[in-house]
Amino acid sequence: MKYWIMNYCLKSMSCVIGHLEELFVQGELLGKGGNGCIFAGFRKTDGLPVAIKYVLKSRANVVMDADGPLPLEVALMKRVNAAPACPYILQLIDWFDLPTEYALVLERPHPCQDLSGFCKAQGGVLSEELAHYVLLQVVVALWHCQDRGVVHRDIKPSNLLIKTDTLQVKLIDFSCGKLLKDSPFEDFAGSLSYLPPEWFHDMKYLAGPATVWSLGVTLFQLVCGCWPFQRRKKTVHGRFKFPHWVSADCKRLIRWCLTPSVVYRPTLEKIALHPWFRGTQETGEKDHCKTQQDLEEHSATHKRSCWRCPWQSSWHSAHWWSTLSAQSK
Repeated sequence: MKYWIMNYCLKSMSCVIGHLEELFVQGELLGKGGNGCIFAGFRKTDGLPVAIKYVLKSRANVVMDADGPLPLEVALMKRVNAAPACPYILQLIDWFDLPTEYALVLERPHPCQDLSGFCKAQGGVLSEELAHYVLLQVVVALWHCQDRGVVHRDIKPSNLLIKTDTLQVKLIDFSCGKLLKDSPFEDFAGSLSYLPPEWFHDMKYLAGPATVWSLGVTLFQLVCGCWPFQRRKKTVHGRFKFPHWVSADCKRLIRWCLTPSVVYRPTLEKIALHPWFRGTQETGEKDHCKTQQDLEEHSATHKRSCWRCPWQSSWHSAHWWSTLSAQSK
């Protein structure tokens, strides 16, 4: 399938400068799926750790750039990586057009785990103090994507890397992503367990409310250690129960994100301003009270509309992640 895309900083990176093997050394297999596989590696010039992802051309969506066809995943990553970049989104370093595959050379943080494995290493659940620090970074990353006209469509713990030494989060894998649009999406993407009830009702969904739903499922998994919904019927009706250790504020936020009715689900802005995010952390000196005050002040004075999406809030992502980064230092 081919799409047309606006020329949004797509010429900042050449797809073929020399050969892949001349610039990078490929190492061990990190994982594989139906569309391709990914290997560890490093750049020859400076030893930079990278991940090399191969995507079969027969399975890749393609957009038409001014210079020719471009893999949609590459186009989306270039949009979200264009300066000023967000530190909570994995960086695309280079890409190559091979005879039967596309090769994407990606940033490889070290040391890191995907968030699913990190939770298991913590005993199956995260403390709420750690969970809200992690989740706020995810919200910032999603707002940045939204601000750049991109919807990820596959938010889940296994698509979030966390640096185990700094707890910095990186959103990865834009293979299910699309350009943001006002109208509903009617194609299946991502993981069935994270799809919102409107998909099961109408076989379509809006980008914003669906993103918030998957964020709610992810937060439930982080703090509860299990799925909120065991059967599709419970997903449609939004029926789930909490373990006894989950705080009242956290329960309220999750219930809000997992509201079956699209019109009552919060925006990313409202999620970040929820009382659950207020207070200090056990993960260091990160004071989220200061972060929230800055966000509220910015929200009051910098109202704007981006990409003409009706569910979009009015903040600029640069303030979000710059403020959060300052709190992490």
